[in-house]
Amino acid sequence: MAERPPVSICDLDAEKALLGGLLLDPSKAASLNGLEPGDFYSSLHRAIFETLIDLIDRGERPDYFALAAELRARGKLAPEQAGIISQLADRAASWAVPSYARTLKRLSRARRLQADLSELQDRLAHGADPQEVADEAGALADLGENNQPELVSSFDLARQASELFAAIQDGRQPGALPLGFPSLRPFEPRPGSVVVVGAAPSVGKSELLLELGMHLGAQGIGSLFISAEMPLIDCAWRVASRDSTVPVEKFRWRPGEGGPDSGERGLVGEGFEHLAGLPIFWSPVSGAARIVALGRRLARQGKIGVVLVDYLQLLKVPRGENRNLEVAAASAGLKHLALETGLVVFVASQLSRRHLTEGRPPELGDLRDSGAVGQDADGVWLLHREPGGAVLHLLVAKNRHGRLGRVRLRFAHGHIFDNLPQDTDET
Repeated sequence: MAERPPVSICDLDAEKALLGGLLLDPSKAASLNGLEPGDFYSSLHRAIFETLIDLIDRGERPDYFALAAELRARGKLAPEQAGIISQLADRAASWAVPSYARTLKRLSRARRLQADLSELQDRLAHGADPQEVADEAGALADLGENNQPELVSSFDLARQASELFAAIQDGRQPGALPLGFPSLRPFEPRPGSVVVVGAAPSVGKSELLLELGMHLGAQGIGSLFISAEMPLIDCAWRVASRDSTVPVEKFRWRPGEGGPDSGERGLVGEGFEHLAGLPIFWSPVSGAARIVALGRRLARQGKIGVVLVDYLQLLKVPRGENRNLEVAAASAGLKHLALETGLVVFVASQLSRRHLTEGRPPELGDLRDSGAVGQDADGVWLLHREPGGAVLHLLVAKNRHGRLGRVRLRFAHGHIFDNLPQDTDET
């Protein structure tokens, strides 16, 4: 099969029209939606735009002659190109500058996506793992639709921050994610935060993420639950067990063999009905790039406010020099997801067993595989429970938006409840 040359993704007429519009009305430079010189396909148009913005920033009102003179002084305009400057007026429409800026921004993202996909194609040709490449391709496709501006002026940022502050004070918008756990109220994360939930195996990190999903769902807040450890059916059974109070270990046995009796079966059925109504999206994917893509897509559709990841060390990323760098890459991807979408990301993480052998509560340094996990996080919750114990101690070891502290939760039959008296000491 003959190779086809790459398609040029551009609109040179739109580039000319935007430049002509700026010449007619330099005040339109305030409505460029984060457009940058690199978003232009034509190198000459790129130079013209950069020069125009510099002249406008200096307080000048450039005309065709001043623009051409400045370009020549910078060595950006050849003699045979002089006529191009005067042609910018042919399609000029200053009122349409914001629309042209959005068009050029979209085409620029498409070109970057085209280049990234070409790189992935080369990696496939050189023996890269197809599944890893597929995950990255899915994330790149979603990135191509990301409309977040790359630049925000101080004026616009102050306006956005002021509007959010007023909405919080007026009660029109919560200032933090309402988790539904009264004892965790002082530690509720802000939108765009990443909270790491660290624990040794079998302490309760998966159970806490499930409880958070159910509590949030009861308030109408949707979530994406990533289960890289348990089959999704096991997650569903745990939710039904929690609601029905029927121990999950009974689910796999028939009546007379240790399974639920007729009354318990009815309760379990009600538990499944409750699960069916929860706004939780479940996924077994473990590719970090694919998780980011799913989160972006659901956030853009307005279906979720939270991502729950169980757990970090099982996520797949392109092979790095060592496991620490791979975990750091997965952590950074989740951090970018939170910042770009405003989602709150809870991610479970394993702790080393060092604190167990030393007979002490866990510390930040016990997070496994990478110091970047704790550095990227806005909050770190460390769980500790005595073997077979009914009290789950939650230590807030890092909180970028508030104080640190300790919380006591009740752990019973594999589920977590918030009905214990709390300690008054704080750290």
